[in-house]
Amino acid sequence: ANQLFVIDRLDQLWLEFVVPAELAAQMTSKFAHNAQIYFTTSNTQQKFSAKLMTLTPSADQQTGRLVARALVENSNLRLRPNMLVNIAVEQNVKTPFSS
Repeated sequence: ANQLFVIDRLDQLWLEFVVPAELAAQMTSKFAHNAQIYFTTSNTQQKFSAKLMTLTPSADQQTGRLVARALVENSNLRLRPNMLVNIAVEQNVKTPFSS
C-alpha cells in the first residue's frame, strides 16, 4: 500500500514555555535576533537546542508572563512529544567597566 500522509512528524518538534515577567524584555530582544534556546531533558540530562520562533505579542495582564515557542530539530528522533525539559535562557549581564 502507498503512504497517503504522515500523522506524526517527529523530526521537528515545538517547545513551548512560559517566560517570567522579569525576563520578558530580554526575551523580546532575543526573539528579534532569532536566538537559540538551550534545554536538557529531565530524565537523561541530554543537551539540545531550539530556535526561538514565536513570542506572544503582549504579556498576560495578571502575571506579566509571555509564552514562547521554539522549533526543535529532532532528526535523530531522541525527543518525543510531552517530554519534560529544563530550559536555560542566557541572560544579558552587564559588567562594570574599569580603566
